[in-house]
Amino acid sequence: MEPKKNIALSIVVPVFNEEQIIGQLVARMVGAAESVTPDYEIIFVNDGSRDKSLLLLKEECAKNSKLQYISFSRNFGHQIAISAGMDNASGDAIVTIELLSTTRKFCL
Repeated sequence: MEPKKNIALSIVVPVFNEEQIIGQLVARMVGAAESVTPDYEIIFVNDGSRDKSLLLLKEECAKNSKLQYISFSRNFGHQIAISAGMDNASGDAIVTIELLSTTRKFCL
């Protein structure tokens, strides 16, 4: 059995067809997490995206062990994506992020 990680903060980020902002999204989430604690994880939940979001998430997660992703084969909706991320989070505190795609803004 793998020893439990000491994760202070988990950030859950649902993603649906966000290929245009994945790089920026990851950079901003990592920056925000690192400004709070070095002991964090960011869980991206691909909610059945039909664009290249999953491919880009896989590439980003391969570069940083504090990033992980969950991927659904079809769109189950925002709340299910949030729930899946929270179920897989191991942080003492869990934060969810809302992506406002039409304005390209990120909200806690």
